[in-house]
Amino acid sequence: MKKYSKKQKFKSGLAVLIVVAFTGLVLVARYGDENLTESLIRFGRETEAVFLTGEGETVRSDSRFISRYGNRFYHAVFTLMLMYGLYGLLFTNSIKKRRYLRIALIYIFVQIIASVIITQGIKMTVGRPRPKESFSIRSEGEIPQRKPFSWRTTYMSFPSGHSADAFSSAGVIWMFSPSPVITAASFTFSGLIAFSRITAERHFVLDVIFGIIIGFATALILMYKKYNEDGS
Repeated sequence: MKKYSKKQKFKSGLAVLIVVAFTGLVLVARYGDENLTESLIRFGRETEAVFLTGEGETVRSDSRFISRYGNRFYHAVFTLMLMYGLYGLLFTNSIKKRRYLRIALIYIFVQIIASVIITQGIKMTVGRPRPKESFSIRSEGEIPQRKPFSWRTTYMSFPSGHSADAFSSAGVIWMFSPSPVITAASFTFSGLIAFSRITAERHFVLDVIFGIIIGFATALILMYKKYNEDGS
């Protein structure tokens, strides 16, 4: 299997990000952010799977599950890597175990920068209402207004924090994983998380696109910078 350098991975990651961002922005420009979002929300509702429990109650299996819990899978994986790396550092002399510790620590740093500092800072500054609030206001014949620094989650739609979280995770995996299968699976899973934020009526398409850009770009840049500093 061909081994790619961190520089090659960085360049290919940026190329993928540009293609994804350009495609998304073209769709938004063509169909309109709100119109496209409404269409995807309807699609999500129409494709919900409905099951019957033993008590005869209806249980919906839809995008809300992955929307709510998807990123927790990433958090669990990197927490295990952190614990594994700490074990290697404290109780063994394994360079491989210590490498997992380094990756986990970089992941935490990437998450703080992308998902907390950048994303939350923009959310507070922009103050865009979420789809449910925005569409409700429009149905009453009024125009939704932004409310910067309101501290209300209802007005923290742009950009999507879950999308930034998911794609910063995918970016870290993209840079360090030697397996193209794991990388592809991570990118696909992150895409499902981001898509679910639209169908779960938590974000507009444009929110998700910028969340993806922030998360993935931050991970690529910080991972590449760290590896270069270490001479890897």
